[in-house]
Amino acid sequence: MPLRSPEQKKRGVTLGGEGCQWPRTIDICPADPDFLLLGIDVGGVYRSLDGGNTWRQSSGGCLARGANAFAFEPRNPRRVLCLAGNSGDWNPGWGTSPNGIYLSTDRAATWRQVQPFPEGTGGALAFDPTKPNVAYCLTRTSGLWRSENGGETWKKLGDGAGDGGRLKVHPKSGAIFLGDKNGLTVSTDGGRTFRPVRPGAVWGLDFHPSGLLLLSGPDGIFASEDSGRRWRKLSASGVEQGGKPVQNVTVSPADPRRLTCWVEGDNYKWVRYVSRDAGQTFAPIQFDLTGFSFPNNVRQGYFAWHPARHETVFGIGGDFVTRSDDGGRTFRWAASGYNGVMLGGHFAFSAHAPLAVFLAFQDYNGAFSTDGGATWNYRDVSGKGWGGFCYGGHTVDGKTLWCGDAEGWGSPRRLRISRDGGATWSFVKDAAGKEIVWSGPDVSASDPKNSKVLFASNWRSADGGATWEPMGGCDGVFTHSPDGKVLFGKKADAVVRSTDAGASWEKVADVSGGLRDLASDDARQRLYVASEDRLKVFERGAWRTIPTPADSRGNVRVRTVAVDPVDSRVVYVGGSA
Repeated sequence: MPLRSPEQKKRGVTLGGEGCQWPRTIDICPADPDFLLLGIDVGGVYRSLDGGNTWRQSSGGCLARGANAFAFEPRNPRRVLCLAGNSGDWNPGWGTSPNGIYLSTDRAATWRQVQPFPEGTGGALAFDPTKPNVAYCLTRTSGLWRSENGGETWKKLGDGAGDGGRLKVHPKSGAIFLGDKNGLTVSTDGGRTFRPVRPGAVWGLDFHPSGLLLLSGPDGIFASEDSGRRWRKLSASGVEQGGKPVQNVTVSPADPRRLTCWVEGDNYKWVRYVSRDAGQTFAPIQFDLTGFSFPNNVRQGYFAWHPARHETVFGIGGDFVTRSDDGGRTFRWAASGYNGVMLGGHFAFSAHAPLAVFLAFQDYNGAFSTDGGATWNYRDVSGKGWGGFCYGGHTVDGKTLWCGDAEGWGSPRRLRISRDGGATWSFVKDAAGKEIVWSGPDVSASDPKNSKVLFASNWRSADGGATWEPMGGCDGVFTHSPDGKVLFGKKADAVVRSTDAGASWEKVADVSGGLRDLASDDARQRLYVASEDRLKVFERGAWRTIPTPADSRGNVRVRTVAVDPVDSRVVYVGGSA
C-alpha cells in the first residue's frame, strides 16, 4: 500500500510511495529503457516497465530479503541477473543460503536461484557485451565467478580482487576490469589471470559504449581511452572532496560529456554532483521533492543514465527513487508504487471514525489518513527530524492520535499523544508525574461505544486521554465484537474479555504458547489467535490449529489475524516472509 500525500494527489500522482527501506542499486536495461530494476537492502526487488513512472514489487521466487546488484543481457531484455542479499551475511549452519545469484528470463517477473552465496551485502554482476551468454559475478568474499550459458550455471575463477569492489567489462574488447581498495586490475583471458593497471583505491568505475573508461577515488576522477594504459585526470572543478574519495562516477551512454558522482562528507554531508562538460566542471545536484512528505535522509549516490536520452537519469534520493529530465541538474521524486515503510506493532480502526487511521512506523514516526487511505499525512512524532521509533498507533477521531514512542527498536515505549492532528506531541504522565511506559504489546484501540475510552497497551483512559490508569486485568486490547459490547484482549498467555468498556476483565481461555494477535467471530462463537506462528481457533471450550498456506520458503508464519466485520466467513492471516 503506497502512501500518497494530499499534495501528491493534487499533482496527479495516482499511487504514491514512501520508500523507507535502504536502496542498494538502481539499473536500467540498455535494450529496453522502459525496464528498470531497484534493489532494496531488506525490501526485495522492484521493477518498472513504463520507464520509471510506476514501480511494483517483483521478488517472486527470490528467497533472499534484498538485492545488491543487477545485470541485463545486452541483446535480450528478458534475461536479467540479480545478486540477492540481506543486511547481514548468511550463517552456513542455517542451511542453504537464500542469498546469491538469481536468474530471470521474463523481465524480472519471476526469479530462480542459480548460485548461492553467504554474502548479504556488496558484490557486482556484468554481462560481456562482446560474447553471447557470458557473464561474471564478483562477490565480497567468495571470489570471482563466470557463466558461459547466460547465467544458468557458474564456475569459480579465483579469489577476485581484494574486498570485492567494482566489476566492469570493456564494451569492445571484453576485457574484465576489477577495482578495489588496492587498485585496478584487468584480465584479457576471460578472468583466468589479472595484471595491475593502476594503483590506488577504486571507488567508482564505469565504461562509455565507445570504450572510454572512467575511474574515481581518493585522488579524484580519471579517464582512459586505451583500456587503462594512459590516464588523464579530470579537473572536476566544483567537487568538494574534503579529503574524501569521489564515489560512483557514472557516465551517460548517450553522451560521454555527462557524468555524475558523489562524495560522502563528514556529518552526513553527502553531496551528489553532475557534469555536462566531460568532467571539467561539476555542480551540486538539486532536489525538487514537492509533495513528498517523508524524511529525505542521506543515502549513497547511485545513478542510472538512460541509454538513448542524455537528459534523463535516475538516482536515489533518501530511501526512494528520483529522476532528472534536465541532464541531472534537478532530481524529483519518482517512486510511485515503491512502498517499504515498516509498521511498528498493530493498528486498529476506530468505530467512531472508520475512515481515520493512524499508522505508527518502526523507523519513520507515523502517518494518518482521514479519507480511508486515499491520502496520508506524515507526522514527526518523535521530533527527531530523520525519523523515529513508534509503535501501536491509533486515532479515535482523526485529531487525537497516540502511540508508543521509543528511543530504539527494543527500547521502552512511552505513551505520546497529539490532540491537534499531529501538529504537536507530548509524553503522557501518570498520577505520580512519571512518564507512562507500556508493559504490554504494541497495540492501541478505542472503545466502540464510548469515544472517550481509549487504550494504549496496558493503559486505559476514560476521559479522552486526559488521564490514564494501568489495567490490571489486561495487557492490551486487540478487537471487539461486531456489536461493540465486548472487548477482547490478552493477559499474559490468556485471552480476556470485558463487557464494561475495559473497566474490568475476565479470562476466556489460556493459550498454550501465548498469542500475538486475536480476532472474534461472534456469529460462530469463535476466537482466533496468532500463536506459535500458527492460526488457532477456540470453539466449544477447546483449541485447535487450522492449516494455513506456507510462505516462499515452505514455512508457516502466522503473526496476525482478522475477521471480516461484514462477512465473518472471511478470515485473514498474515506474516512477514
